[in-house]
Amino acid sequence: MPHYMFRWRYSGKAIHDICASPEDRSHLVKVMVEDFKGKLICFFYRLGEFHGLLIADFPNNETARACAMSAVTTKGFARFEVLPLMTAEETRETMQIAHDTQSAYYVYNSALRGGQPEEATGKDR
Repeated sequence: MPHYMFRWRYSGKAIHDICASPEDRSHLVKVMVEDFKGKLICFFYRLGEFHGLLIADFPNNETARACAMSAVTTKGFARFEVLPLMTAEETRETMQIAHDTQSAYYVYNSALRGGQPEEATGKDR
């Protein structure tokens, strides 16, 4: 299954409410991910720009986004992101596609710079 990273920043009110009633909420996160046919891989709270991070597997982009939309409806977040992750093999396959594809955009930009586009030889473009 594809992997996704969720990051969020709580709203000021949510932080106030969490501090007023400290408890481990990780079981709620796990249940929510599983309700959307996902599997929770890891879950962390943190300090800094984002207050929380989780990595989960979902069957597809739609279920990952649906889970995120459901979480956001709680209105407890000032910021919420879902980022797809790639394994090393998926990244290699992606690089191969980039290598094998001569985009018209690349050819056009090369012409604007006064050069000829390089052949797809694996060299840096």
